[in-house]
Amino acid sequence: MNILETDRLIFRHIAAEDYAAICPILQDIEVMYAWEHAFSDKEVTDWINENIMRYERDGYSYWAVIEKASGKLIGVSGLLAEQADGEQFVGVGYIYNKAYWHKGYAFEGAAGCMRYAFEVLGLNEVTASIRPNNYPSRKVAEKLGMTVKKEYVKHYKGKVMPHLLYSKNRDEQARTAANKERPDLLLQNLDKIHTTPMGAERVIKNLKLETDDVVGWCVQATGSADKITCQGKNWYVYAKDAVITINIRSYTIITAHKKREQK
Repeated sequence: MNILETDRLIFRHIAAEDYAAICPILQDIEVMYAWEHAFSDKEVTDWINENIMRYERDGYSYWAVIEKASGKLIGVSGLLAEQADGEQFVGVGYIYNKAYWHKGYAFEGAAGCMRYAFEVLGLNEVTASIRPNNYPSRKVAEKLGMTVKKEYVKHYKGKVMPHLLYSKNRDEQARTAANKERPDLLLQNLDKIHTTPMGAERVIKNLKLETDDVVGWCVQATGSADKITCQGKNWYVYAKDAVITINIRSYTIITAHKKREQK
């Protein structure tokens, strides 16, 4: 059963038949480092069954994320009934196969889940529970416009795990949706990014790139950027060591330059 779609992704219910596709995700310790362990075969089966149970109980849970271009299950993402210090919340969660990191999928999928939460379920608030040192997940939450509401502690398999509770409410979501040039549009349209010979030459010269694939480099840098802002006719992508300028209307890479060091 399909739940929602974004530009590049389809969300549907997880089924027992997804076991083989989900194992490489939940059994990868690098993917699951926030849980501090990779799942066993039985834990994957139990996890799938728990999500199926939550569909009946809550109406939502983690969903299978399908890449439209390939038809492959590339991750799991969705809405979760959670508790933090005894309070009930509905949180957004996202776990992706490592092969699909740095492509903007986590953000695109989580943004779709948030729209579903506010527009279909009519929720007033959506949260995200994230370990303080899980910087990639924190970056996704912050790109979604979420802010830290509080810190709390989860107990998982006998371990004490500090968490940050990120939050965004309906009014904040409405302000995001009203901005037609919002940064998530760029992340949802990474495949439209291109450049001109002159633009490629500027980027290679300014950044001293060792590759001629300027578009590929910029797409990867945009997918994992620290911040994206809109100003005038351009997006400004603040990547790890560079700032990339991309035209809002045409998705053309105009130029890029190294970040200035803070004095």
